Amino acid sequence: MPWLAFLLAVLLQAAPSPAPTPSPAPRAAVPVRPRPWPETGPSTVYFALGSARVEGEGIAVVQRMAEDYRQNGRVAVEILANADNKGSQASNRRLTQRRARAVADALVSNGVPRAVIVLRPVGEDEPQVMTPDGVADPLNRYARIIFPVPPPPN
Repeated sequence: MPWLAFLLAVLLQAAPSPAPTPSPAPRAAVPVRPRPWPETGPSTVYFALGSARVEGEGIAVVQRMAEDYRQNGRVAVEILANADNKGSQASNRRLTQRRARAVADALVSNGVPRAVIVLRPVGEDEPQVMTPDGVADPLNRYARIIFPVPPPPN
């Protein structure tokens, strides 16, 4: 066995050290497009099961987003509303319409012109968490306030 340790030591000393890794070429500057939501905080209002009432943290979210709209010269607001898949598709579609309207009303009461708000109720079609049918996941009961980013100039 001592000869195996000796052989291993000799081989390790004789092995050439690896060539240094060349540093990567500098990357070209890529223009950064602004995100469609502000960095100041989340833009999502969550709802209780079967509810379209904006309350609790949802009120603070609406107030932050209305402030962002006013301060950053936003020109449009989209409200994407979703439901969990606990109810029927038809009832979830109606519920998300009420949720989107409730968030729009809250934004208007915080100074955002109604004319710039577009509602996009999607029923249960855009879940944040995939669940089996009939499962009420609170993360899927939401309305997201989005500031669409205009396309870059040609």
